[in-house]
Amino acid sequence: MTQSDVSTETGAVLAWHEAVNDGDVSRLDGLVAPDVQLEGFAEEGSSGLAELNRWVGMTRVQLAPRRVFRRGPVVVVEQSALWWSEDTRRVSQPSESGMVFELAGGSIVRIARYPDAARALEAAGLDEADMEVERVR
Repeated sequence: MTQSDVSTETGAVLAWHEAVNDGDVSRLDGLVAPDVQLEGFAEEGSSGLAELNRWVGMTRVQLAPRRVFRRGPVVVVEQSALWWSEDTRRVSQPSESGMVFELAGGSIVRIARYPDAARALEAAGLDEADMEVERVR
């Protein structure tokens, strides 16, 4: 599957995942609105591209999208995450999570993190019928 096989919205979200995994904040700048709203990140109520870039650099997270759901400008990703720990100097065991992305004008304007895909889908008002990609990798 290539990004050309999916909707524009899903393509942007998958490109976001690639940029995060690469730690490439300059690519994030082209995908995310400067005033992006962030929910469920380290600092509750934080927002903005600078805060997102700080989070990417601090966590060095690696995200592996599994399934993608979409309805209009809202995309939900079920994913596995590996987190870097400065304390242990090791990578965590994989943990499952879900993220909700909202897009407007071709940019990601809101990102919300959830402990699992079920909660992300519920929060976004999506369900299994909205699945766009069954298996990303």
